[in-house]
Amino acid sequence: MSKVIRISQSIFQRLQKLAIPLEDTSADVIERLLDFYDAHRGCETPAIAADKVQERKQTKDPSSRAPRERGVSVKVESQFFGAHSLADLYLQVLRFLCDHAHIQKIESHLPLSTSRKRYLIATNPVHPSGRGFFAPIEYDGYFMETHKSYETGIKHLRKMLDICGLSLDYLG
Repeated sequence: MSKVIRISQSIFQRLQKLAIPLEDTSADVIERLLDFYDAHRGCETPAIAADKVQERKQTKDPSSRAPRERGVSVKVESQFFGAHSLADLYLQVLRFLCDHAHIQKIESHLPLSTSRKRYLIATNPVHPSGRGFFAPIEYDGYFMETHKSYETGIKHLRKMLDICGLSLDYLG
C-alpha cells in the first residue's frame, strides 16, 4: 500500500534536479537516494544485495524489459551497484572510479570513443562532431554520455572498465 508524504517545495525542487525528465517519479528519485545511502553507509552487505538481485523477477536480458522496469544491477570487482536507469548506473560507477583512483588508468584514453561520432567519457561533454552530449552525467570534471540503450550502455561500460583492469558482472 502506498503512503503519501508531504515535503517542502525546496526539497521537491532538489528531487527534481536529480530526476531523469519524463522518466523518473519522485518515488524513483527517493528510492535511488536510499539505495545510494545504503551502499555507502554499510547498511546493506554485498550478500544481502546479491540476494535481492536474485529475488527480482526480471529477466537477465535488459533489452526485453519495458523501459520503466529496466533497473540494472552489476558488480564491479567486489562492489555492487543497483540503479534505476543507465544514467544512474553510470554516475555510480564514475563516482567509484574517481573516489578509488581508478579513473587515472582511463585518463590517457580520454576522450574515450564508442564510434567515430560519439564519446563515452570525456572531460568536455562534446562529441567529435561538435555536438554536445545529449544526456550527460558529470562527476569530478568527467562527463559520460548516457543516451543509449541498456544493452549498448553495459557493453560500453565494460569496455571502459577493461581499460581500468576491472571486471564487470551483469546481475540483472
